[in-house]
Amino acid sequence: MEKKEKPIYRNQSIFVWVVVLFLAYILGRSIFPLASSSYKGNSLLISVLVLLLGFIFSTILYEVGKIIFGKIAGYKLIKTNILGFTWTKQNNKTKFSFTRFTRYGGETLMSPKKDKASLVLLSLGGSIFVILINVICLVLLTIFTNNTKYDYLLYSQYIFSTIALLILIFNLAPVLNDEMYDGFVLRIYFSKKDFIKQYHQLLIQQERIISNTGKITLIEHFDLQNPLLNSAYVYNCYYYLDNNDFVQAEKIAIEGLEKGLYLTESEKAKLYNIKFYFALLRNEEEKVGNEFYKLDRSLRKQIINPHNFESLKTALLIASIIDSSYDLYEYLTLQIDKDKNKYYASRVNIEENLIDKSLSFIETKKIEWFKKEN
Repeated sequence: MEKKEKPIYRNQSIFVWVVVLFLAYILGRSIFPLASSSYKGNSLLISVLVLLLGFIFSTILYEVGKIIFGKIAGYKLIKTNILGFTWTKQNNKTKFSFTRFTRYGGETLMSPKKDKASLVLLSLGGSIFVILINVICLVLLTIFTNNTKYDYLLYSQYIFSTIALLILIFNLAPVLNDEMYDGFVLRIYFSKKDFIKQYHQLLIQQERIISNTGKITLIEHFDLQNPLLNSAYVYNCYYYLDNNDFVQAEKIAIEGLEKGLYLTESEKAKLYNIKFYFALLRNEEEKVGNEFYKLDRSLRKQIINPHNFESLKTALLIASIIDSSYDLYEYLTLQIDKDKNKYYASRVNIEENLIDKSLSFIETKKIEWFKKEN
């Protein structure tokens, strides 16, 4: 048996949180009382509101800065999620929707417009913009409000800047921090410069799926020890599914789960979804059931997420064949049209065909359910 490689980079989010909480305590002890004493009325309520506004503004500034500097660096916007407000480029149009928070409040996805697009500037853009705006505000407020009745504005800016600093630490920490933030991307960039072409290819694949700008292509011979390239397993599965090569799609999904050292939980869920789907169609429900229920609960929820069109093909099979739950099966069938309208136009027909196969298979396995309906 081939020996599985061990990951070089390990999740060190605990250390990031320790640093952030320590700084938050130190800065909070020195700044918060001064700011609170400068507020009139309910100072505690106002202080909490200022903290909340600081988080909102810092998140907005970070993502806007990433977009601005990303465009300067040679990238184009695919999708941005700022505090749940999401703008997506689809079919040359901008689509707005409200979705759940991602990461620590925001996420921006961009694709290279040219071969020499600067990944460094893209990764640093949000931080540069946040620092620039906060420095300008601090200088102006120090000049115009210090030792006046408006000094509460300056203290509020101190809080804003503190929140901004904490957000920058999360994003710029050069370690694997649950997910791959900009600081970690830069660390990989400076240690593995020869991967840029393939990484850009992945970003283009992402754009093709989200924005429906063309067919995805196969990515071959990528470095398994490079965390930024492990998502190639998912895109290669999509490639084979889109070309009706189901044997190869399943093979890649299994290989990715065995060899993918740095897959995110979302990527693992997608690969498990594909693996379990084909296994269940081969009547391997006992094997799938044992493996599925050994997984972490959070991962299981993503694999059979009823609000993700891509998950429904397997969710229907697990609900019906493994759990024998007619109520859950019925609920999932009602979700099909709802989720379909929210899914990517580039792949919706592919997933719809796979769901149809699930429904047909369930009808042959659960004949008693449909006799009851008639």
